[in-house]
Formats: sequence, C-alpha cells, structure tokens
Amino acid sequence: RFEAGRTRGDTPFTPAVETVQIMHRSLSMMRRAGFSAVARRHARAAGAMSAAAERCSLRPYSECPSSAVQVFRLPEGCRQDEILARLERKGFVAAGGQDELKGTVVRLGFLGLFDVETLVRLARALATSLGESGVMTDVPAAERCIRDGEIDAPAEGGSGEPFLGLGA
Repeated sequence: RFEAGRTRGDTPFTPAVETVQIMHRSLSMMRRAGFSAVARRHARAAGAMSAAAERCSLRPYSECPSSAVQVFRLPEGCRQDEILARLERKGFVAAGGQDELKGTVVRLGFLGLFDVETLVRLARALATSLGESGVMTDVPAAERCIRDGEIDAPAEGGSGEPFLGLGA
C-alpha cells in the first residue's frame, strides 16, 4: 500500500500531523537559538546532573557520558525496581539497565524542553528515592549542583529568548 501510494503522492495512513507540527516548532526554536548553543546547554545539564548523582552515591557508568542520557551505577544492595518505582511516584520516569546491566544501573534522559527547576526536582527525587533505600545522599548538595550548573547561561550572541531545552 505504501509503495503504491508513493507513486500517487499519497500515504496509506494519516500522518501524525501534531507530531510533525511539534517537530517543526522545536527545530525552528533550535535554529533561532543555534544548534551549537542547544548542544552546549544539554552538555551543561548533563554535567550538572552527573555532579548531583555523585552527591547521591552514584557513579557514572560511562567514562565518556552522553548529554542525552545519563547512566549511573546503583550502589551495592540497592534495588533498581524500587528506585524506578519511587521515581515514578515522584513524577519521573527513568529506565533501568538491559541485558548484563539489568538491576545494576538507572538511566535518566532529559533532552527536550526542560528548565532548571525540573532538573532540581529530578535531582531531589533521585536523592530521596535512594535515601529511602538506605543509600547515603546529600539532597541539598545534589540540588545545588543543578542550580550552580549554569544550565541557563545565555548563549554567546544569543537573543536570550527561550528555546528548546532552555525552559520558558
């Protein structure tokens, strides 16, 4: 059906119009801000989240972590399923490990439209969830890592206008 429709300039299914519109708006915002500014902001956010996770007794899984998804090793005896359930009750969805990492890591993704306060809430939720499992955490220090991460620092030559990932 798809191939036959292509020859007529048609598709066999209704496109996800809203998704295309959201993608168009997001890319327009990113273009206005500058793609490199958006990438730098995400790198700052990832660095701040990594510093916050260290205050929660978590170690990064990768020696060269991504700015898109942060993966942290859980302390010995800490149950991944319990941490994920606690995070969800606090309003955040995270993922656990797969294959040989199942039960040993927690994965946090935070690209897209977010602001500093959302990341502060995520750091707090992570710290308290781990603390409820008996892990030594420093909630105020984790929150400070996010607030001090200069995540919303103005882009060089930027307009100061909110853009995707800059929060409004």
